[in-house]
Amino acid sequence: MIRLIRALVIVEAATFLIAGALHLGVSVPLASVIGEPLIPQAGGPESVIGLVLVAGAVASFLRGRGARWTLVGTLVFAILGTLVGISAINAGLGPRTDAGEVYHRVILASLVVTLALTLLAGRAVRSLGGVGRPA
Repeated sequence: MIRLIRALVIVEAATFLIAGALHLGVSVPLASVIGEPLIPQAGGPESVIGLVLVAGAVASFLRGRGARWTLVGTLVFAILGTLVGISAINAGLGPRTDAGEVYHRVILASLVVTLALTLLAGRAVRSLGGVGRPA
């Protein structure tokens, strides 16, 4: 299950980094087709969330309880950051786009699933007498 969790976190991190780059005006091949507007107030936080998720992905390769809880913390951070982004859009603090609406819903669901898998994997390892590393 750890391979699935790692893959999810890496893809989630990549999508945040790409979204951040697009919203900061960086030309990203293929992703530029989406036509997202410049939204610098979103680009910075998205990039930070992406980098934090990269740290979580790195933690997933380490052993021990601390590594798993680092991954859990990065996922919770990303979920909260996504909820702040959704709230900002709903409050009219940024433009509402179809791509943005879909992205926020999909990434939020993905992050919640990844968090649940991480917690379940850690629980399974503990029940087998492991050291707390996701299985």
